Amino acid sequence: MVEASDLALFALLAEAGSFRKAAEQARMSTPGLSKRISRLESALATQLVFRNTRNMALTEAGRRLLTHASAVKQHQEAALAEVSSLSNSLRGQLVVSAPTISGDILLSDLVADFCTRYPEVRVDLRLDNRYVDLVRDGIDIAVRTGTLQDSSLRARWLIDSDWVVCTTPDYLSQHGSIVAPEQLQQHNCLIYALQDGGPRNWLFAREEGTYSVTVDGNLEANNAQVLKKAALRGLGVIYVPRCLVHRELDDGELLPLLTPHTAKSQGVYAITPFARHATPAVRCLIDEIASAYRAHAHWFCSAQK
Repeated sequence: MVEASDLALFALLAEAGSFRKAAEQARMSTPGLSKRISRLESALATQLVFRNTRNMALTEAGRRLLTHASAVKQHQEAALAEVSSLSNSLRGQLVVSAPTISGDILLSDLVADFCTRYPEVRVDLRLDNRYVDLVRDGIDIAVRTGTLQDSSLRARWLIDSDWVVCTTPDYLSQHGSIVAPEQLQQHNCLIYALQDGGPRNWLFAREEGTYSVTVDGNLEANNAQVLKKAALRGLGVIYVPRCLVHRELDDGELLPLLTPHTAKSQGVYAITPFARHATPAVRCLIDEIASAYRAHAHWFCSAQK
């Protein structure tokens, strides 16, 4: 079987005019180069080079092969140059996966600004709440929330995301105040289907440690935005990431409940595959993502923390 690297060495040999010069340019020994050329001749079942102790010349077969071998060498050099340029400049393709909440409130604007500043970087932003396989799906960066268990990934902590129980003032005026977590069992609790630990198990804290209260309601969704909109219409109580409702909390459209008792908080991380070399574009985008989360920390954590 003919290997492309052997063809490229043959073209280098023809250009250099001697085994010694070609070996020096290839940074290998002269016997090592001679062995590779002999392997190429054996694969093709023909002699390509006349050689003696002082001189070398191409055979007729060697001259015919040279045109094709030179093209292989040029493609190889171009490929290496392309990869080298990627490693030293902000260019290339980045595939980024993130949860819908992060994408909606923060990353969509950040990625648009990033593409404006670095027009030679192409970003494929995929907003999805499912856990993707970074290697299988070709993901360069994934923003993930929760516990990380895959040791084949690099993780950079970005922020801790607190969750909040909240509802509208109108709902409370109609259905009564909520001062203890157990009272939620008498209220219409809107269920986030993707919540860790079970969608109906809401996590709280007391002196003995954390515990869960089992709740129920007449609306369940795998998108937290749906629950926020329903809560704003006065349908019930939600337990969602604070960042999702930070504006509504600041405006008083939603009221935080059971603040001393809520215990759900999850780390947010930027994840990259261990097996993949991080290009400058990957490193730069992760740095910008980290800066954006720090700049908006008040969206994720309550002022009491």
